[in-house]
Amino acid sequence: MVVAGLGLGLAIGFVLGELAGPLASRSIRRGTLVRAPRPVAADLVRRAHDALDGDATLGQPTFEIVAVRSGAVEVHGWVADRRTRANALRRVAAAVHPAGVIDCLRVIGEDDEEPSINQRAARPRLA
Repeated sequence: MVVAGLGLGLAIGFVLGELAGPLASRSIRRGTLVRAPRPVAADLVRRAHDALDGDATLGQPTFEIVAVRSGAVEVHGWVADRRTRANALRRVAAAVHPAGVIDCLRVIGEDDEEPSINQRAARPRLA
């Protein structure tokens, strides 16, 4: 029973593939399935800076935007708190692409402190 169903499904798949195959190849040749070009690194950096400029909630931090690979940027700088960091990253992600934003922002008072001896001991060590 299972073998018969598998054989029937395979046969139907071949028939549908033969019927729809020429349509698919014609649409590809006509260029209807063309992907959008990826933005240039300078364009990504400009869009990220434009997204951050003029936002009064961010205060006056200086952000450095670095294009690291095709379609991705790193956001560097220091911010006052975690909320400001999240807001800045959200604005850049909306301007660039959510998967293309790498968070390198640091929070004043959290990321600039030396870890205590207990925190150092709790860190995993590389072998």
